[in-house]
Amino acid sequence: MPADRVPSRIDPTIRLSRRQVEVVYLLTLGLSVKEVAHRLGSSYHTTCAHLRLAMRRLEVHNRAELLRAAAAHGFVSPPPGSAGPSAASLTVHPFRSAEHPMG
Repeated sequence: MPADRVPSRIDPTIRLSRRQVEVVYLLTLGLSVKEVAHRLGSSYHTTCAHLRLAMRRLEVHNRAELLRAAAAHGFVSPPPGSAGPSAASLTVHPFRSAEHPMG
């Protein structure tokens, strides 16, 4: 992925809804979109819509870029001491959503 596709710093103006953050987080755990939909109790198409909106807001074009951008913007984060975001080791920051922006 080109370096210009990953934000170099957190942009506080970018907001994701709580559901968009949940969808992104569950994708970081390695779940498929279908599995995410089932876990959240929503339809596959609704879950895809949340995914597309999150990608649009973060200005990315695929899921790998989405996970990197979500980590770079503070929606999910790698564990302390790791070299970078690993899909299996990211944690979610739900209070960085549009409903609960960080101070």
